[in-house]
Amino acid sequence: MSTRPAPLAPEPSAGSSRFLIRTARPKELAGIAHVLTDSFHSSNGLCRWMHPLFRLGIYEDLRARLRASGSYYICLVAIALPTSESSQEVSSPAVGVVEMSLRPHSSWTTSCSQYLYLSNLAVSPPYRRQGVASQLLLACEEYAANWGFSELYLHVLENNREGRRLYFKAGYRLHRAEPILMLGLFPKPKRLLLRKCLN
Repeated sequence: MSTRPAPLAPEPSAGSSRFLIRTARPKELAGIAHVLTDSFHSSNGLCRWMHPLFRLGIYEDLRARLRASGSYYICLVAIALPTSESSQEVSSPAVGVVEMSLRPHSSWTTSCSQYLYLSNLAVSPPYRRQGVASQLLLACEEYAANWGFSELYLHVLENNREGRRLYFKAGYRLHRAEPILMLGLFPKPKRLLLRKCLN
């Protein structure tokens, strides 16, 4: 795969959906960090007190990635479209997010020297089961195809049934199951590497 600068892809259109998918803006990082924190970190018990630290760490990581992003990196957000004509899309918070970046060759990918990897797909709880995640995945496919890539990879935990259902419905298939890691006396859930071939 060539490392030439990636051509710009057009912003995915909203169509008849209630959500607009577009690239993230720097001023939205705090809201994006909030969505990611709520999706990947429990707020129950003592974890509730750690939430601000988790959110700050995610915010700083996001900001660093956006600043250092190369030709093949993108952070997409889903914005709930306004329900009235007087509302402004710019004031609507992000309700979903996904990142896609170019990774170097790994032993578990194909013979390609580089590959596109999806990470941090998350949707705010009130907006789940409304097609937001599916729209974000489709938008990533549009960008990947425009960049000249024919495959996408992502990880999902074996015990994440909803996530597995979402990805398999979207056309992702199991590429490799990673060995179970032990954490003390309790094994961690197995990570499944999924791949989708873009045709």
